[in-house]
Amino acid sequence: MKKVIRFTPALLAGICVMLLGAMACVAEQEEIPGLGFTSQNGSCAQAEESSASISIAGNRVTFTGSAITPDPCHRLDAGLDHTSFPNSSQPDRLTVDIVALPGDQPCIQCIGEVPFSGEVGPLGSGEYEVSIVYDGDLLAQERITIE
Repeated sequence: MKKVIRFTPALLAGICVMLLGAMACVAEQEEIPGLGFTSQNGSCAQAEESSASISIAGNRVTFTGSAITPDPCHRLDAGLDHTSFPNSSQPDRLTVDIVALPGDQPCIQCIGEVPFSGEVGPLGSGEYEVSIVYDGDLLAQERITIE
């Protein structure tokens, strides 16, 4: 079984402090975007496919969508992958990776649809390529500019 470690801003800040000391990490800590993610209770699916949309709200990227799951009792979890290209003209890549996890109670047997929403930020000024991925499938991708 593959084990995935999600690097949250708090974990990265802790690693930075351990390696470099508190003063060297203050500026770096402010540049690490965080992920806020919520999913709602599922229902029997009305849609045939998972979907997502991306927008900008100030210095944050927001997203909403719904995920098609094996049943409506599945819950969603998400992680953020941030790839930076500091000495390149390529935009930073922000990938929100959403996965479905089985519920722990018996569930009605129908295909589920679970709504979700979230935000990534704060982001520094610049260009970003933002992707929303669910179980390995690309749901939405936008190239955005934060001023």
